[in-house]
Amino acid sequence: MSVKYKLLFAVVVPAILLGCQGDDFYRKQREEAAEKHLSEIRRNNVAKDRVFTLSEAIDYALKNNLDLKVHALRESVQNANKYAEALKMLPEANVSLDLTHRNNENASQSIDVNTGDESLDFSRSSRRDNERFNVDIAFSAIDFGVSYLSAVQAQDRFLLEKQLERRASQNLMYDVAKAYFTVAATQDAMEKTTRLLARCAELDKLFDKMVKSGDISPLRLMDERKRFFRVEEALMQFRRRHAEAAAELKSLMGIAPDSNIKVDTAVIKSVDPRILELPNVYFLEKVALRERPELYQLDIQKNIISADASKTILTMFPNVKAFLDFTQDSNPYLYNHSWIEIGLRAAYNIARLPAKIAEYKAFKTEERELEVRTMALSFGVLSQVRVAMKNVDEVYKRYLLDDRIHRSYQDYYKTMEEQFKKRAGNVSQLDLDRTELEAVEAEIIRVQAIGNCYLSYFRLMNAVGLSVSGIEDANAAFAEVRRCLDREVPFCLGMNYVRDDGVIVYNGIEFDGSISENQRKMLENFAKNGYRHELKVEARPVVIDQARLVADIRRRIASSYSQYQNLPEEKPLPSKGEIRDDGTMIYNGVEVKSAVMSDAERAALDKLAR
Repeated sequence: MSVKYKLLFAVVVPAILLGCQGDDFYRKQREEAAEKHLSEIRRNNVAKDRVFTLSEAIDYALKNNLDLKVHALRESVQNANKYAEALKMLPEANVSLDLTHRNNENASQSIDVNTGDESLDFSRSSRRDNERFNVDIAFSAIDFGVSYLSAVQAQDRFLLEKQLERRASQNLMYDVAKAYFTVAATQDAMEKTTRLLARCAELDKLFDKMVKSGDISPLRLMDERKRFFRVEEALMQFRRRHAEAAAELKSLMGIAPDSNIKVDTAVIKSVDPRILELPNVYFLEKVALRERPELYQLDIQKNIISADASKTILTMFPNVKAFLDFTQDSNPYLYNHSWIEIGLRAAYNIARLPAKIAEYKAFKTEERELEVRTMALSFGVLSQVRVAMKNVDEVYKRYLLDDRIHRSYQDYYKTMEEQFKKRAGNVSQLDLDRTELEAVEAEIIRVQAIGNCYLSYFRLMNAVGLSVSGIEDANAAFAEVRRCLDREVPFCLGMNYVRDDGVIVYNGIEFDGSISENQRKMLENFAKNGYRHELKVEARPVVIDQARLVADIRRRIASSYSQYQNLPEEKPLPSKGEIRDDGTMIYNGVEVKSAVMSDAERAALDKLAR
């Protein structure tokens, strides 16, 4: 066996053997990984005396939740792919160096084409050892266009991962809040629940003694036992719910399961009235359609499919490639040892054209499918907002009921306790114990109702698509979204609807009757001129006729410009934005292609106008 075959055998055979693994290999690998992960999980612990507030728990979960870290890593991968696809737009450049050796002479001869006689003797055309250096640069317009669209798709996939991470963080916030309020509702009652469960066990023994002594009838005994059994079952359910919620909260926060966790229960002492001070449901619907990451995901997917369709169109054209080739050859028998080739290569696969057309039609159909999915999801989002909005009100009403029940039980228990101490009436120790159990149960239910009120608020924020860790964050988020809407030109276009009370709202003006075509046109012109923020709409429904509407609009426009009358001439008032008939937005005389302008763009245009 030659040396090269021995070397090949020495490399290939171990590779084959190492590539085939058995069950023992993976079992050992799994055992090592399990030991490693278990030690890492146990290190993720917190101090026993640490008490988490809601915002601290959410922030801790956002930093340590592993599922969210997976989304962050996927985002990093897509970010790297984005730059990789962008670099593929560079021209193709190949550098090669060939070293050859022949085992015999390379010889040739010539034959006369007319006579067929040999014109030359055999002669060598190259040496046994030869070296050739080559540089080949090629540029294809089709390949460049496909690479550019692939880079655009990579950027879209990166943005898609960001939206997936954003939605995952929103769902994580909601899950943490859900587990947090469950733990908070049962944490303070755990000690009292444990004590009362021990009391139930003692009462069960007392029932047995009372039956044997004949102090109570079997019918009365069964009724009393049913009451105590129901309360005992409810208390055990509270304790089990606390354990499950605590385990879930620790899992979401990335804390070891065997660690202790305590939360701040001050938040559920009472209901914050700010959770009931919600914006108008139509405003929430508009915000949800703008902020929900799922809608962004469908929009991005549509752009990705559109890029695939564009790539398909590009590949239908002939592939024309321009190339530059430089060669350096060490063969001494050549007339020229180095040369440069410049040229064009054109190729066109006609047989693939029908397939490309069918592929393009498939992509366009998929785009329409994504449009329908986006519309269907928009319907679902609006329904979620409506349901979550109603749920806030219904849960609060349930809290008011549970609060009344709790106060009634507390008053009843205090009355019975006073009578028992004074030995007044027929209050027995059994009745007092049962009333105490029922009062504690009512207290726990009331605290859970408070937690459900806050949870319904966070559910609404999740349905709207806002990332908040507290009520203050939600109010700030609503204010920021409202400011963004106010900066749009025009703001009130598309704000036409009929409220639940039957009032027609058209471009920010309320009508409790019908609206004429002239009034409609006047309001549309008013909105297109960008004066929406100058119009102060009254809170109550008003009836506006055409003459009053025109006069009111002119008066408000005049008053809005009165503050600029004394400005220096070198700093004229920046012109307002408008929308032309073809749909193009004009701001300070500059055409703006996007529907929403950033603060930096607006400030630059205002400075330019001055």
